Amino acid sequence: MYNRPINLGQDGKKEILERHGSSEETIVRKSLALNACAVALVLGIGLLGVPTATAGTILDVSTGGTFAGGTQSSAWTAAGDTWTISFLVNSTPSISSSTPGVEFDLPFTNFVYTLDGTVMNVGAVDIEAFSSADLGLFSVCFFGCSASGVITNGFDFVGPQIYSGPESAPTILTGSYSETGVNQVAVASLLYTQADGTIDINTSASVPEPSTAGLSAAGLLFVAAVTFLRKRAVASTPSARR
Repeated sequence: MYNRPINLGQDGKKEILERHGSSEETIVRKSLALNACAVALVLGIGLLGVPTATAGTILDVSTGGTFAGGTQSSAWTAAGDTWTISFLVNSTPSISSSTPGVEFDLPFTNFVYTLDGTVMNVGAVDIEAFSSADLGLFSVCFFGCSASGVITNGFDFVGPQIYSGPESAPTILTGSYSETGVNQVAVASLLYTQADGTIDINTSASVPEPSTAGLSAAGLLFVAAVTFLRKRAVASTPSARR
């Protein structure tokens, strides 16, 4: 049987839509909602799936003290002056250099060193974490020296081991670590013994977890998608005014 095509025209379409309890405006709105959800879902999943170096927690490492009498004065040291060190690490860092049972090069960000409350420029920084078998804690080397070798400028902190697992894939542990033994500061290759202090490693409150950041971004993208699609629909819908 041959079905003849029927051109209902604009009025006919409107009548059919109204009989079925709908309208072009309702259909457009439903389409907008579905499209916006789809866009936000795809983009949100994409953000959550962005590969990162590690998926651990961001930790804040901090310590400080007062330079012992007799410490050589320099651009970043002075006897009797207070100092602080702080930086961020991932709880499961990606390690590029390590020695089994001994040490590993600890990747970090946001390194800050202060002297009497003033942020100081200490050049390129290297940080090395050590096993308990090699006196634990870590060393911080300033001005481009290597913390795994002889420190020419920087700090050598001795105490408990701050990580679990192998040096090639460690997990940094939160806690308050009391320095024990001989803690030293090196100034131009000369070593000066310092009083024992404490190193604190805590979960950072300033950096969101990857999942939190991804979900937040997905929500923003959803709002942006709805706004964009709504504007496009308004621009493409013919005016009812004749």
